[in-house]
Parts: sequence; C-alpha cells; structure tokens
Amino acid sequence: MSTVRVAVVGLGSRGLLAAEILSGMSALGALCDAEPTVLVDTGRAFEGVRLESDYLRLLAASDVAAVVLCTPPETWDGMVEAALHAGKDVYLEAPLVLPLERGRAMVELAVERRRLLMAGPVMRFAPAVEALLAAARSGAFGRLRYIHAHHDKDSPPSGETPADAGLSAVQAQLLLDLLDAPASRVFTRGTGWRSARAQDVTETLLECRDGPRALLRASHVAPFGPHGAFELTVLGDAGAGRLRRDDEDRLHVVFQGEAAVDAPPPSTGREARAASLAHFLESVQTRRPTLQGPDALLGLWRLLAAAQRSLDEGAPVDPAAAPPAPRTAAPAGVFLHRTVELDGPCDIGAGTKIWHFSKLLGPLKIGRDCSFGQNVVIERNVTIGDNVKVQNNVSIYSGVILEDDVFCGPSMVFTNIGTPRSHFPRKGQYAVTRVHRGASIGANATVVCGHTLGQYCFVGAGAVVTRDVPDYALVYGNPARVMGFACYCGARLPFGTGLGECQEAGCADCGRRYTREGHQVVMLAATVEP
Repeated sequence: MSTVRVAVVGLGSRGLLAAEILSGMSALGALCDAEPTVLVDTGRAFEGVRLESDYLRLLAASDVAAVVLCTPPETWDGMVEAALHAGKDVYLEAPLVLPLERGRAMVELAVERRRLLMAGPVMRFAPAVEALLAAARSGAFGRLRYIHAHHDKDSPPSGETPADAGLSAVQAQLLLDLLDAPASRVFTRGTGWRSARAQDVTETLLECRDGPRALLRASHVAPFGPHGAFELTVLGDAGAGRLRRDDEDRLHVVFQGEAAVDAPPPSTGREARAASLAHFLESVQTRRPTLQGPDALLGLWRLLAAAQRSLDEGAPVDPAAAPPAPRTAAPAGVFLHRTVELDGPCDIGAGTKIWHFSKLLGPLKIGRDCSFGQNVVIERNVTIGDNVKVQNNVSIYSGVILEDDVFCGPSMVFTNIGTPRSHFPRKGQYAVTRVHRGASIGANATVVCGHTLGQYCFVGAGAVVTRDVPDYALVYGNPARVMGFACYCGARLPFGTGLGECQEAGCADCGRRYTREGHQVVMLAATVEP
C-alpha cells in the first residue's frame, strides 16, 4: 500500500485509466477536472477521493504530493511550472511540447525545487520492451550493428509530442535505451509522399561514436489501427530481435539467431502504464528515479530538438552542440528596430530597414534597400529581391518568391497550401508563388498560392487572385479578372481587354509605349529604361 497521495488532472480516457491504476495501488488522493459534470461523474467511482475543479487550489493542498497530468499537451507548460513551484512532483506520458530552451528551464526548475519531473517512460515498461532491452544489454545479439524502426500512424496519440521530424518521444526514448550511448549525430530528412493518402514521410538517422546506428522511418498515413503500426528490428553479430505492435495495441517480441529467447506474452498499454506509474510512486518515495533523472530527460529533449533542427536545416546535427543563437544584432548596413526578432540565419542586404514587431525565420535571403513595415513575418526559405517594399501586417510564407521592386500593400495575404487541413498537415509540400519584378499588390488583396504574378502587374485593393496574372495587367475583383493594363510607372494604359485585339499605345504620364495582343503586353524596346 502506497503512502504517497497523487492527484490525477484531466479525466479523459487516459486520466480515468491512471485514476483506476493509482486507486488499485491505494495512491489516488484527488481528481481534478475543469468540467464539474465530468468531475462528479468520475468521482462516484472513487469513494472518498478529493474532487477539485480548481487546479491552483489543488496544488495548495498539503496532502497531495504529486500530480499526474492527463490534460492536452498544449496545456502542460504553465501547469508543470505551477506544480513545481508548489512543491509537487510531476508525471507526464511524454515530454512537454516546448522548444528546447523552455524544456531546459523546466528541468532546471525541477532540480532547483528538488522535485521530480518524469516524462515519456510508458512504453519503456512494456514486458516485450524490457525483454528486448535485457537481451541487447546481455550480449544476446553480440555487438549491435544497426537498429531499424518503422512507424506508420494516422496521428500522434494523446500525450505524445507531435514532432514534425516524425521522431516521437516514445520512439526516441526506446532508441536511446537500445543505443545505450548518447547520439553524436542526428540527420532527419523528408522522403516525399508515398501515396495520395500519405502525408509527411521522414527518416531520422542516429549515430553513436564507435557504436551502432539507428534509423527511424516515420510516415503519417490513413488510419491503420488504434495507434498505427510499429516495428523495430535490432541487428547484431550474433542474432537479431524484432519488436512489433499489433492492431490491438499489444507488443510482441521475437528473437532469432544463436541466442534465441522465448518471447514474453503480449502486453497491453494498461500493463505498461501501470508499471510506469508504479516506478513514479517508488521514485517519489525514494527520491531516486532509476530510469529518468534530469540528465536523461534533458537528453531526450535535446534529441527531439536536434531531429527537428536537422529537418529544418537539411543537414546533420550534433545533439550535444548548442543550437545557433538567434541573431539579434543587425548585419552591417541594415536597420532593425529593437523589437525585431531574427530566428536562424538571415542574409539581409545593405540598406534594408525592418520595423516594429517583425519576425524573420531563417534561413532566408533579403536583398538590398528593402523596407518592411510593422508586424511583418517572413518564414524559412523565402527569397526577396532588391528594393522590395512590404507594408504593415503582411506574412510572407515559405514558397513565396518576391523579385526586385515588388510592392506589397498593407494587410495583403499570401498562402502556401491550396487545400489546408489542420488534421492533415502538408508541411514541406508548399506551392510556389512567384511575384515578378515591379509588381504591385494592393491593400487587403489575397494571392492564392501556386500562381505567378507577371512583371509590373497591378493587383487592386481587396482582390482575390486565383489564376496567373499577365505582365502589366491591372486585375481586381473576386475572383480577380483583367480589367485593364498599367504602365511601368503605374499609370493606367489606354488599352482594352479583348482577347482578339491588337493595339499600340503610349502612357500619358511617362511616354513609354507598348503593344498589346490579347492579354499579352510588351514595352517597346526604344522606351525601355537602361
């Protein structure tokens, strides 16, 4: 019988399961949920257990030593920090969904407050995983050469970190345990779409100095089973082992080679979770976590961050190396307002000015003598030419290319995915939108991705561009249509818009002359500026 009293926070399916397990260990001290009806209904099954709808009031209770957070991962940041400050130990089923530096701050806070912060060890306690790890460490496979994991899943199970790199917390922890050494090199790359129903497919390669290599291939696919398919193969000099999860969330392990071992019976997620919670209770009592102390948790966090950084940068990363610090100082000849944030390498040309509260996510390239107004966001891999003017509240997404002398009016909108779905991400499949030299886009216009705006075209205020725009064309409306043509200087040309017409005319303001055939307008060579 446990003398520790633990509160379960969040009473969804996972919270209810955790409460049942802790109640069976005589360790359940309180239930907490912001929804009173859920709290009361669940409380009926646990007689004598404290019910609390206010999380901060729960943390003030002296008879609660620890909290098990089963709320959505996006809520964990503030909840973990509050619990550590209140002197409570914290159990999670996955690392916090936070940047590495914020995660490091949480680990340091736990050490400072002498509290336990355990995250992500559930799968580690499955009997099949225990058997596989024991065999690897006893030398049953000989010297490990290679570890290969393949994971198909429709969406990250609740509590897992939805890492873009495809390397989930559970898989990363398992690979680290098998490698039994810190990874010295991490390389993640996308491999494209496997089929019309598949989304992001990535490969993450982990290498240890003088040790084995581990490759994880992860793909998000149409529903395969409750949590998708997972298979891991360990290869060594003396034999091989295979771990597999079936459609019923049971883990099986099979050993082959000279050192054959009987496979343990299939295990369920409930068994692994019960063992994980039992380890947490023991650690709370002894104050000595045997599996996941601060260094191990930070190492796991560092690996996940390295996998994502490698995917972003397209190059191998050393997890132990500090990520490049965001550039806060302006390059020579560039003006950055003090509120501008640079995140990653930003190649910015001399004479460019960037104003209040703008954010640049490198790598990206910006030319000379550009101007960016307030609250402009420029994402990774964007290329912008010289003398580009971008007014307030414009976001320039990955896939957008702005050539020289482009003008973007205030609050105009670019997109980069034609069929966006929150539940079906298409990161890395961005459509290219190219805005040719001298084009002007009016205030509040929207440019739907995948289209080309011709040189010196003019998009009217509030227009919605759903097709390519010809050179010099004046377009407006929803959807935007060719309503006339504009000169190099911006004045309207005396042209019609009929597709079968041929005309020649000059600009009343600057004198440049043009010919038109349908929607194709060409400036006469004699009037082109040098």
